[in-house]
This record gives sequence, structure tokens and C-alpha cells, in this order.
Amino acid sequence: MLTPFSLYKTSVVPDKASVEVTDALALTQEDIENLTDQGFDEKTIEAVAQAVNEQLSSNANEEEDSDKTDRKSTTEPHLNAKHQTHNIDASNELNKTLTFETIDKNIHQTVQKQLEEQQEAQYEAFKQYLAKKNSEQTIDYRQVRINIESGALPTPAFYLLNGLAAIIAGFGLLANSPAVVIGAMLVAMLIGPISGIALAIIDARFALLKKSLLTLFSGGVLIYAIGMILGLLYPEQSQSQEIIARTAPNTMDVMVALAGGTAGAYATISRNLSVAVVGVAVATALVPPLTASGILLANGKYDLALGALILTLTNILAIQFTNALVLWVAGFRRLDTDAAEDEKVKDSKWQQSLLFIRRNAVSLVLLIGISIYLTLNFQQKLKQQSYEAAVNKIVKQSIANQPNYVVSISYDVADKTPKKSPTDTSKPYLIRVLLQGLTAPKHSDIQSMEQKIIALSKARFPSRPQAKLQVRFVPEQVIETTPITKDDVKLDEASISQIKESNK
Repeated sequence: MLTPFSLYKTSVVPDKASVEVTDALALTQEDIENLTDQGFDEKTIEAVAQAVNEQLSSNANEEEDSDKTDRKSTTEPHLNAKHQTHNIDASNELNKTLTFETIDKNIHQTVQKQLEEQQEAQYEAFKQYLAKKNSEQTIDYRQVRINIESGALPTPAFYLLNGLAAIIAGFGLLANSPAVVIGAMLVAMLIGPISGIALAIIDARFALLKKSLLTLFSGGVLIYAIGMILGLLYPEQSQSQEIIARTAPNTMDVMVALAGGTAGAYATISRNLSVAVVGVAVATALVPPLTASGILLANGKYDLALGALILTLTNILAIQFTNALVLWVAGFRRLDTDAAEDEKVKDSKWQQSLLFIRRNAVSLVLLIGISIYLTLNFQQKLKQQSYEAAVNKIVKQSIANQPNYVVSISYDVADKTPKKSPTDTSKPYLIRVLLQGLTAPKHSDIQSMEQKIIALSKARFPSRPQAKLQVRFVPEQVIETTPITKDDVKLDEASISQIKESNK
């Protein structure tokens, strides 16, 4: 029976044979049995392991240097032309005669090649076994807990890196640069305290929960303060597209946060993934909206600032909950807080699921509540987009027979309106249309267009204030140095007649 062994560093195992060992490649008795079940010869496993270890440890640069040295030391002396001619003649004579020895040699080479191919296939099978074994390594619960707790500490590095991330993200938002915003996430460290909160909840550890919450809150305040400072310094850029995009959260943002939190938790417990890389995706959902909220608040945009802050809180809850769920499923849960409860839930998956829900009740209720709110917001947004598309269609159809075109359409609530009575405080829903062309639309055309839009508004948004249409027309005039003909204008007869009537 082959004993367990490792490769390369000489070591004597008590009661077992002395073998070459290394920390990089070690085989246990279970590994040897598994390899034997896969068809490996027990007598050759150690030799195969040695050969595979040499292949995995090979250095092409060192081998090339060694080959160059060997070639320099074994270079044959230069032969003169006479000797070369003699060698060529001898070679021709040998090629003319094919002996039985040459045939035997060819057969031997063929067999040798087949053996080498079989050996290489065996090496590859051994490498696949090692790769599978490495991917199935068990979770180091002690080390993972230590890593999470260390990431939840309010260290100077935590504040420094999050402060730098807020500065980079803030300037990226102000400059409307997605690349800069994404680059800022490479230095953010917000996933640490969120993972600490998740571990504290499922492990029922109040001290860790308190510390993680304090770290997350202080880091968030730092990022928010930096956002406000940048907003005060650059008020003219406070409503860039990158900032406004983070002020209207919806259910899609929740899905992104849930996926990011799951990936972050899995990377935390996996030995083959870097949590720093996944932390970038998680930080993308936290630092930019938090910084954007600070920028908007500093410029008095309270509604927009609240929207960005809600997005941040939603992402924190989603990431924390998915972290807790992944850690719980992976076995990170303490059941020794109550002896009677432990005995009841220890052997029941259903009871353990209820225990998880009970420990995460606050996060779950808040997440569900915000998700419902965001879902309603998302439905309202889709309804508004459908309404705007219908209004655009009405406007374009109304001017289809006119030599004009739509430049832009905007939707807003009017700031002031003449009051019908002293108690009337309603503000109409104002639709501004900018037209450009050759002929100004008639008042009757605008009135007809407005009536259609009002009917549409009542059908889609009955609780919304009455729609009011405001059309601005910009005349278009073509000036050329040479006279133009009717063909140059490229208008039909009806348009030309309409222009003539308006000029009378």
C-alpha cells in the first residue's frame, strides 16, 4: 500500500516510508484511494506526482538559459569543405540501404511515442484531480470570521481610502464621467462593515454588530460630508447626468444590490476569489449615490438628495441581507445562545430557517418596505414614459402637414398659475413644445393639440393636475446669395400655398 506523501522537501514521516515532500503538493491516503479508483496504478502514483510537480513548477526562462549554456559548451568545431563533402557522401550511402535494424528502430520509436502519449494523458488526469481538489477546499470558518471582523474595524486606512473614493467619485459625478466614477470604487472599503453586520446578526453577537454599525455610519458620514463640500465648491455642475441618474431608484437597483451582495459574500468565504474585486461592484452601489446625495443637498435640491439617499440605504439593506443569507447557508451561525432553542432547531431545517428570518427581521422588513415603494416608483416611471411617448405622437401627428418639426418636448409642473379662486392652489402640469420651421402653427391647431393631450392625461393620470400646453415656435429662414427655385425648397404644393397665404 502506497503511503500518503508530499513532494520535494525531504521529510521522514513516522511509521511510514521516507519520501520527497513539499507544501505545494501533498497527497493524503484518501487522495491515493481516489486516484486508484480513477484507474491509476498504486505503484506509479508517486512517480506521476513527481513528474507533474516538475511540470507545474517549470520555469521556461531558466530552461532557455540552461539550453543556451549547454549549446555554448557543446558547440562542435567548424568543419572544412573537404570534411563536409565526405560526410555528405557517407550519408547518401546510408540512406540508400534500409536494414532490419532501422525497421526495428522505427518500431521502437512508435511504441515509445505511444507510451509517452499515454503517460502525458495520465499526467493531465492527475492535474485535473489536483485542480478539482483545490476548487473543493472546505471553508476556513475561523479565518473567514477573523477577516470579516478585521474589515469591520474603524481603522485609519478605512477612513482614508473611503475619503479618497468619495473625492474621486464626486469629481467623476460632477464631470459626468462614468469611467472616473467606476475607477473610484477600486479604493472603497464599505463592504467590510456591511459583512460585519451580516455576521454579527447570524452569529447573535451584539458587540460586533455595534462596532460594524459604528464603522459603517462614520464612513458614510465622511463620504456624505465630502459630497457636500464638493457640491458647495461646484454648484454649476451639481445636476449632471451621472448625478441625476442616481436620484430615481427603482427595483432594478435592488436587483443589482442583491446580486452584488451575494457575490461579495461568496468571495468572502471562497479561497479562490478575491473579495477586493467583488468589493468594487458593491462599492459602486454605495459610494456614488451617497456622494451624489451630499452634492445635491448642498445645492438645495432636497427631493433629489432624498432620492439618492434612499438608493444608498436600499443598497446597504440588500447587500447586508444577501451577505447574511450566504453566510448562513455556508454554516456561519451560532446556535449556542439559548440551550432550549438550540435543541429545538439543531436538527430541523425549517426551524433554522425561521431562526434566520427572526434574526434578520428588521433588515427584511425594511428591505421589503423599500422594495414595495421602489416598485411603485418604477411602475409610475414606466407609466410616465408611456404617457410621454403618446404626447410626442400627438404633437407630431398634429404638425404632420406643416413645414415644421419638433425640436424638443419637456414636462414639468408650472411654478405659477392664475388662480380661479383665493383657495385654488393647484398647479397645471406644463408641457413645453419647441417647434421650428417655415410657418407658425395657428391658434386653433394648438388648441386642438391641447385638447387631445388633456384627454390623454385624464385617462392615464386622473389625479394629476390638468395638462397645459405651451408651444414655442422658432421661424426658420434660408438665406442664399443666389435666387432659389421651387425645386430647391423641396416643399410640396400644399406647403407652398400655405406659406403664400400666411404672407398675405
